[in-house]
Amino acid sequence: MARTLHSLPHEVQLGILSLLDGFGLSNISRVNKDLSAKAIPILWRSISLDSDLEFQQNFFHTCNYIIEKQPDRWQYLAARVRYLDVGRLLYTAIPLIDWNKPWQWQDYYSTEETRRTIYDIIADLKNIEELSLYIKEYDFMALTPGEKAKSMRLPQLSKLKIGGIVPKQIALAMLAHPETIEELSCIGLQDGEAGQQNGPGGLFVLSSIQERFTRLRVLHLCKMAELSDIYDEDGYNEPTGLRWPWDTDNDRLILDEWAGLLKGVSKTLIALTIEDRYLVYEHRMYADRSIEPAEGDNGDPEDWGRASSQRFCEILLPVIAEQVWPRLQKLTLVGLTVRNRAVKNADALDNLQPRVQMEFRPGGVMTFNDDATPIDVSPPSGYFTGYQGRHS
Repeated sequence: MARTLHSLPHEVQLGILSLLDGFGLSNISRVNKDLSAKAIPILWRSISLDSDLEFQQNFFHTCNYIIEKQPDRWQYLAARVRYLDVGRLLYTAIPLIDWNKPWQWQDYYSTEETRRTIYDIIADLKNIEELSLYIKEYDFMALTPGEKAKSMRLPQLSKLKIGGIVPKQIALAMLAHPETIEELSCIGLQDGEAGQQNGPGGLFVLSSIQERFTRLRVLHLCKMAELSDIYDEDGYNEPTGLRWPWDTDNDRLILDEWAGLLKGVSKTLIALTIEDRYLVYEHRMYADRSIEPAEGDNGDPEDWGRASSQRFCEILLPVIAEQVWPRLQKLTLVGLTVRNRAVKNADALDNLQPRVQMEFRPGGVMTFNDDATPIDVSPPSGYFTGYQGRHS
């Protein structure tokens, strides 16, 4: 006689449920109360929103609804979350949804009494171990994070991937326990929107805590960079279409902060990736994402990225060369030219070979639209995907 799911041992039922994806768990949780009690903790343990706008809106709206209507149930669910991959998010305000018009946001919680952002949701995930999010915030949607969000503490967090436009207080709150962080990725962190008159500025959050990363094993540092340093008298970059001179002082400050961090974590790192991602006007891109030269372009493609690479070689390479790196196994440089012996300190990596595996990869390109705001600032496809075996 065929055995039903209910007739199987409890441990076998849980094993079967753990093999289902989110949609399967959601469906089976509606069968009856017994299966709901078993499926819900698994469903909430690992949440991947896959950069899907509708899915993101629906998820955070649901969280907000449970917080307001069933606070005890929210505490139960929030305590079960171990993994959250938000992906690329276009705003942090939580939308009000008209359920008569599915998947359409209608308004935002914007009053002092009720306003809430995704950071308020994340602040309740006290047991989260892995968090990944990349924020693309628009001014007209932005809400100032509340005190709850700015004082969040995530004491179990061991893997953090964070990028985009994140308030400094929020970034520091997520990193309030750097001693628990084992894997850290900082991808193009910015202190605000890029605008017509100036480019995006780096967000500085690591200097005050750089000596507290005592368990850091994997580190990925990525910043936006200038593809060409050729500007006309009006500050216009002809090869790339940038309408502002690149802030080289800000760029140096970012590299200085990275240098301090590398000194502090050199004894524990196993893998290190340093990346430049180049900013280009979207109309200068071919369909295959190669760069289309402007008419009369006097920029030499062989020199693209040279200025940023030289700053890297001047500030970071000596720091890398001076450290012992007893555990480092792999060093990856993306979008950085250090093979040219004419570049200052270009031979600083020689002392790491052959003990450390080195990989040099071409840099990616981000595009910006007519108001000079980056529109394709997400990491490459697949970078913010879930970890294998995250249900275990």
